[in-house]
Amino acid sequence: MSEDILLVESSEWLGHQTAVAIYKIDEDYEQLVALGEVINVQSNGLVQIAFSKYPHEEANSLDFNEIRAKLMIKPGVRA
Repeated sequence: MSEDILLVESSEWLGHQTAVAIYKIDEDYEQLVALGEVINVQSNGLVQIAFSKYPHEEANSLDFNEIRAKLMIKPGVRA
């Protein structure tokens, strides 16, 4: 969608205002790249996640559209 919003498929645990952690899968490890929060669950079931990139220089240069197949979303914590 926009630079700071991910649109993902629904999951039972993804509800309004759920905190999430977004990881990049790189071979055998997961690298935390962003923290976010569910801001909308659309009527078609898609979920909008607003995120702020992790304060790590490499993560800030990532283009999530290019690596979307390597992203994993897990429950997170509020900062």
